[in-house]
Amino acid sequence: MRPVGHLSLALLGTAVACVVALHVVRPKVSPIERRLSEYALGPYGWLMDTAFATTAGGLTALAIFLTRSAGRPRLVPAALVVAAVALVLSAVFRLHATDHAHEVIHRWASGTAAAAVVVAAVGWSVVGTGRRRPWRRGPDLPLAIVALGLVVLGPILHDTFLTGINQRLVWAALIAWSVVVTITQLAAALAPANTRSVQCEAC
Repeated sequence: MRPVGHLSLALLGTAVACVVALHVVRPKVSPIERRLSEYALGPYGWLMDTAFATTAGGLTALAIFLTRSAGRPRLVPAALVVAAVALVLSAVFRLHATDHAHEVIHRWASGTAAAAVVVAAVGWSVVGTGRRRPWRRGPDLPLAIVALGLVVLGPILHDTFLTGINQRLVWAALIAWSVVVTITQLAAALAPANTRSVQCEAC
């Protein structure tokens, strides 16, 4: 299943690259005041659509990858799939569409996507920190806590000039969490193979 983990990293990396490129080619869109979805409007909208699609694909690949991890947590992959579907809906139903219903669906889908990844992060990194957790504690824990705190602040900051930066920080924390978990699990999958190799060399 390691190729699936690598695919997740590649897709999430592509999404990050697209968003960074949008900040360069659309400098008039304030990263503090304006939300990411506004990048989908205009001549470079395809970059934001690509970011939506690759993030959805990366989270789906991560969900599949984690189903093969030790302990096989069920809630985490399911939450990641929900987030992926919500991101696709966010791309299909754009913000500020002429149809008000489209805008409402977009807002709900966008919020659901972030909330679902937070559920996955908390389920994996916070709830699973007890004795029965078959995976090691790492930097994913503080990232999950930070993402949770930022999401809680989201509704408070939504109608303020800080709504854009809050949303960016939420997704930065969530993508970082996804990448850290993927790399950690890839390393854990590789460790037994390395141990067997060392044992054979010692024989």
